[in-house]
Amino acid sequence: MNARTPRPAEAPAKTGRELAARVVFRVLAEDAWASPSLDGELSRARLPPSESGRATDLVYGVLRVLPALDEAIDQHRPRRDPLEPFTRACMLTASYELLHTPEKPWAILDETVGLIRRERAEALSRFANAVLRKIAAQRPTEPARPKQIVLPRWLDALLVKDLGADRARAFTGERPMPPPTSLRARGDRDALIEAIHEARPEAELTRGAMSAHAILARGVGDPRKLPGFERGQMTMMDEASQLVAEAVGARAGERVLDACAGRGGKTIAILDAMRASGEDDGELIACDDHPEKLLRMDDELSRLGHRPADVVRRGVDLSVGLGGLEERSFDRVLVDAPCTGLGTVHRRPEILLRVIEEDIARLRELQLAIARNVTKLVRPGGVLVYAVCSPTRAEGIGVVSPLARETGFTILREPVGNLACDDDGMIRLGPWCDPHASCDGFQIARLRRPD
Repeated sequence: MNARTPRPAEAPAKTGRELAARVVFRVLAEDAWASPSLDGELSRARLPPSESGRATDLVYGVLRVLPALDEAIDQHRPRRDPLEPFTRACMLTASYELLHTPEKPWAILDETVGLIRRERAEALSRFANAVLRKIAAQRPTEPARPKQIVLPRWLDALLVKDLGADRARAFTGERPMPPPTSLRARGDRDALIEAIHEARPEAELTRGAMSAHAILARGVGDPRKLPGFERGQMTMMDEASQLVAEAVGARAGERVLDACAGRGGKTIAILDAMRASGEDDGELIACDDHPEKLLRMDDELSRLGHRPADVVRRGVDLSVGLGGLEERSFDRVLVDAPCTGLGTVHRRPEILLRVIEEDIARLRELQLAIARNVTKLVRPGGVLVYAVCSPTRAEGIGVVSPLARETGFTILREPVGNLACDDDGMIRLGPWCDPHASCDGFQIARLRRPD
């Protein structure tokens, strides 16, 4: 954003529609992430649940079908010069409502045009009114929320090439949107489902089919306000991420490394597995090249009944060296490598605004550099788990195959839970292996160092 692109008014938004336009503006003009931006605006605005729900639906709806909305707007404006950013955000939000929701067109137009007039200029509000009236005239008889995301053409073609037509169709095709909130139960999953049902009788709760700990939830509101959350009976964690942590197979008494831990969601799941026997021995180390992220684990560790000291944290850039970590000293190592994140676009559609095709090759080199260094840390007979939240071959087997060839590690062709690996040894997660069609696109490989 530059000096000519001022933010909208700083006062809290008064409606869900206004709040959504502000968040869309921040995502498009400031490269902000939707989730924290939306959470921040909702906390400030304190809107009724219906308006908060409207804002959330609009933000993610706009981002999931952004190219189609831009095209609808461009069809009805004579020039192709860039739209003023806040005006564009308002028009995108209104276009989504007009084309995909049952809201009254006059209400959408009245508030949107008034918002642009107040925040920008009379001329821009008249322009928006003219374009949006033309879009309203093309409104479907029965507007429906989109059931599939709109991807760039290059990504569509790449997914067909890398996944095959059937899996690519499953990933990009119709599925329930928005995806459900995924919870990881820490204890009796059925008892937790029952407790949530009692508190939220209108909620839809489904047992995850891939992880024995997963609960897929719709209509529960803020998960942090669910029964059992404060007592540490659950965490918020995508089911595919749960499978990655389970693939590590960590046990009490082992020395385990989470090499790219970030904020520690998988780290804590690994710690839970190590403590499942009730023993307190073993060692878990979490590394990241942004050490400030690692500090954010403290509150979550405490909420879940762990001590912050239960996870040793080290700021290390494993793409360039070992940062003093002892070679051949870990029983198990997880490399949840930095990646394009393209497997999570249904939950974080703004990724499609950031990733270009050239990023895949660049990140593959980074992934390979990290994995090569990390192999030095695995003890003889130990296991390295490599994972990415991307479905592309370059970021998956394109890293694992040369790594195994160079180091002599063996790719373990063993299932994780009830999920078998493909012929090349990769376990590819996605809606094709999930009866609920909600799973993100992940890849997992397990490699063993020779004795």
